[in-house]
Amino acid sequence: MKKLYMLLAAVLLMVTTGCGGGGGGGSTPTVSSAKAITAFNTVFPPVAATGVITESTHTIAITVPYNTTSVTQLVATFTTTGTSVTVGSTPQVSGTTPNDFTSPLVYTVTAADATTQNYTVTVTVSSIHGSLDTTFGNSGMVTTPIGSGNAIATVLGIQSNNMIVAAGYSLLSGTENVFALARYNIDGSLDTTFGNSGIVTTPIGSVNAYATALVIQSNGILVAGNSFNSSTNKYDFALVRYNTDGSLDTGFGNSGIVTISIENGSINDSANALGIQSNGMIVVAGYSYSGSKYFISLVRYQADGILDTTFGNSGIVTTSIGSGSIIDDRAHALVIQSSDGILVAGSSYDNTSSKYDFALVRYNTNGSLDTTFGNSGIVTTSIGSDGYWDYAYALVIQSNGILAAGSSNNGSNYDFALVRYNTDGSLDTGFGTGGIVTTPIGSSDDYALALGIQSDGRIVVAGYSLIGSNDDFALVRYLP
Repeated sequence: MKKLYMLLAAVLLMVTTGCGGGGGGGSTPTVSSAKAITAFNTVFPPVAATGVITESTHTIAITVPYNTTSVTQLVATFTTTGTSVTVGSTPQVSGTTPNDFTSPLVYTVTAADATTQNYTVTVTVSSIHGSLDTTFGNSGMVTTPIGSGNAIATVLGIQSNNMIVAAGYSLLSGTENVFALARYNIDGSLDTTFGNSGIVTTPIGSVNAYATALVIQSNGILVAGNSFNSSTNKYDFALVRYNTDGSLDTGFGNSGIVTISIENGSINDSANALGIQSNGMIVVAGYSYSGSKYFISLVRYQADGILDTTFGNSGIVTTSIGSGSIIDDRAHALVIQSSDGILVAGSSYDNTSSKYDFALVRYNTNGSLDTTFGNSGIVTTSIGSDGYWDYAYALVIQSNGILAAGSSNNGSNYDFALVRYNTDGSLDTGFGTGGIVTTPIGSSDDYALALGIQSDGRIVVAGYSLIGSNDDFALVRYLP
């Protein structure tokens, strides 16, 4: 029995020795080699900036706003798969450690297995707001010759893919002006897949045609304007629809083109604005001259270019605002409201004061005046007590109001003019001075022609200003 116990003890000792860590088949726990930066941001009031991480080159690019007071004491927040992060010999604590980012910095991430990975972080301060975007065209500018003479862009639209479409007119040959379109890539280069190397020209009639309004559709482009009718020796409303590649939509109107005279006896019709209602109906607004008076004119077309006879008088609505010896009412801008109501802005001559006023008119979807707006659908606004001529050229609907921009004569020259209305047409007295803002730019005439709202609510107005002996581009931005 004693020999048996000794034998079992020997076997147990052999087994114990064989399972020990010194000799053989045991495994060592794996130590992580992960060492990536997975997120990187800078924090400073009032805006945080997000870094763009390119893992293939181990670089991080971050652009901070122009109003950053200094990049010498920026604090970064970051996440990492490593165990520690340093810049040089300085340990980095996310959200705590400040650094001088005047030059690119190298962030070193150390993994649990002691291996490291460097990331080069570059901080760029964005240009001042309103400065030219030097990544676009030639230092922020693009010029495009079209035809043999003058080429003038009057309207612009942005497609869903950020392509830029500009429309206007150009002198194609001799003395004939035609509709002209150009489409640009987001860097300002011409989109060679559009029309003829980025450019489309469309003659309408035999003499002159001018494009003045544009709307981008999901499957095409609508352009409105005026064309000369050599049979009647007058200008008519003109509407053209293009496919997304710039070719004419031959299923629209007459091979892509529709022209209309507003009424018998009218001398000239000028289409200035264009909108599309939720049911696809197309509304064109402008003015007509007939019987020594100008009146606001609207035309509504079906989606295929045929007149919508349920609108107004067989598809046409005309409106006179003023009364007296001079009747001069003109629409320059149009927007379609969420209810499919139609709001136009322009000018109206006031015989009492012998001056022009801002004029807004709102229509129901069927073309009748919306009597809940202003005075039976009409609002006129005199800009300043010493003003002479006030003209609205641009219009934007906000969620709780209406903005109209144009020009106002202060008694000696024209200034930018901006007016804000409540949704019922009354002046928003909390905006500017009693709802009105005027802005002189140069010492002479300043004309505002276009208007836009940025995502932060700031208001941008564009036009031109006489500086010295030349007219220059002019932009003004206002707080909400």
